[in-house]
Amino acid sequence: MTLGIVLAVLVAAVPEWTLEGCIERGLQEGVSLQRQELLLRQRRSDERLALLDGLPEISLRTGCDFGWGRTVDMQELMIVDHRLNFSNSWSVGASLSSSRVVSTLLEQREKRYLREEAAAGREAMETELKIAITEAYLELLLADKNYENACTGYESILAQRERTEKEVLSGRLSYRSLAEIEARSATEKAAVASARGNRRTAAMNLSRYLNLPPEEELTVAPPAEDSLPEPWPMPSAGDIARYVATHPRIRQAEASLGTEQVALRKERASLLPDLTVAGGYGTYYSNASRVTWYNQLTGNGNPSLGVTLTIPLPGGQSFTRLRQRSSAVSQQACEIEELRQELESEMLSSLLNAINCYESCLAAEENMKALGTAFRAGEARFENGAISSSEYLISRTNWQKAVGAYWQARYRYLFQLKIISLRKIPVQEGGAQ
Repeated sequence: MTLGIVLAVLVAAVPEWTLEGCIERGLQEGVSLQRQELLLRQRRSDERLALLDGLPEISLRTGCDFGWGRTVDMQELMIVDHRLNFSNSWSVGASLSSSRVVSTLLEQREKRYLREEAAAGREAMETELKIAITEAYLELLLADKNYENACTGYESILAQRERTEKEVLSGRLSYRSLAEIEARSATEKAAVASARGNRRTAAMNLSRYLNLPPEEELTVAPPAEDSLPEPWPMPSAGDIARYVATHPRIRQAEASLGTEQVALRKERASLLPDLTVAGGYGTYYSNASRVTWYNQLTGNGNPSLGVTLTIPLPGGQSFTRLRQRSSAVSQQACEIEELRQELESEMLSSLLNAINCYESCLAAEENMKALGTAFRAGEARFENGAISSSEYLISRTNWQKAVGAYWQARYRYLFQLKIISLRKIPVQEGGAQ
């Protein structure tokens, strides 16, 4: 059984994974993505808690005092010896300070920025994971193609060896031709082993994203496009600006900038005077009085209201922290500008790579067709004894390299278009569909 038949049987026995299926499985099994999702839920919960922290502090207090010894009977105006006396007090109060209100508003804004940062980080992580799976899928697809070409080449050289051996035995060709074919056969066998190893490595890399066991065979389906779509034209300046402004990494960096700005406002708020308003209502009961328990509770009630103004005296450390926060805000703003330039370059590079891959694919196709025609003509001449085995092997090697280069260029172009789509790069109408 030839290597081609064995390869076909193995491929037919293993279910093929599509790119969409790999991406869906990778998103479900991605541990880092799941951790980011849990972080996002935590940020949402923190944002709701920050809103509740702004409510006034309400407290309910109660106390009980016991005494044994001499006491005064307030009704009879006499001293009573060795009497157990006790009193109970109850009060309810609430307080609210200006610093607490400002801190709550700033805290809520900070939690909102953290939630937006986590959401943008999850979206960016999901996009990068999709791109990583796509690249691993492409590498496995190319490894499959190289392994298939290597097996086909080895089978072809074995068949050619049989024909050459018959020609040598019949005396039409010299033994040198057979020796060259056998040397080439050993080279092709080594190429098959190397291609098989490369395929195992590519399959292991893709299995890592899919969380599949290493021993499970992994086969991917090639793209279904019959014809190559044309690349997209370059976007306008407005499209570039909109793409950068809405990019998850930019939104994540802007949320980090908002967090730094809130921290700066907190430092400034700590230097402001603090006004606290507290109010409450309390009552008490004592057994030293002969008034009933209910009448004492209703008659001894007293409301209270207090206002406190605290003026801080900032020192050198406060102003130093203020300068540090201001420097952090400026530094984060510079990082956002650098990130904008990086994303613009990334966007243009992706589109230019697609154009280059398209042109390389067209050139590789023409080269493959020309070398294929030359190889078929040389094969016929070799069978008729018009050229040597060396010339035949050179022609065949060039044609095989051209076939491999064409499929690599084709797959890389199609997957480059897929990466552009995953990055949500804005494109103009009339290009690739």
